[in-house]
Amino acid sequence: APDEDRPVVLVAGGVGLPPLHAWWDRYGRPQDQAFFGAREGGEVPWDLLADRWQVSVEGAQGVPPDGRVFTGLVIDLCREPLGNPAGGSPLVLACGPEPMLRAVAASAREFHLPCLVSLEANMGCGYGVCRGCVVPRRDGTLASACQDGPVFPAEQVDWQEFRGPVPGAGPVSRPRSSPGGDPS
Repeated sequence: APDEDRPVVLVAGGVGLPPLHAWWDRYGRPQDQAFFGAREGGEVPWDLLADRWQVSVEGAQGVPPDGRVFTGLVIDLCREPLGNPAGGSPLVLACGPEPMLRAVAASAREFHLPCLVSLEANMGCGYGVCRGCVVPRRDGTLASACQDGPVFPAEQVDWQEFRGPVPGAGPVSRPRSSPGGDPS
């Protein structure tokens, strides 16, 4: 549940909408704001978002004619409320594609706002042993999204290393082929 005095800014992109929409339905208050971004208007569930969500689309195809859409990236739409919050310094909750999460985390850091990101990860085992959902932290440690997340404070994620090679996994070696196609 949200802190009674701190507004919340929700930033969802693509498949990040369902968890934040559920949060908004359960906890959303008048001082909170919700933003959703999609590539095209045809990817936006307009009836579900009603008038409570501000929507951005990268392309105008499939946008309803009522003019309730911003053309551009969702981070561009929500930067004003992040940089000039009404009603106090907000908590930012974000869920969606990695590039969007990186941009939201950078903006939250720029404006000195707390930010929680829900990371998508391949969780092969769900126990943290397969290392398929490693999240590198800025302090040099590794977390498992399946055990330690999937929600993390954005400032703890090492965004430079996130989605890079898994530390300690070593390079993948592949057999070389000779011109005839036989491994040598």
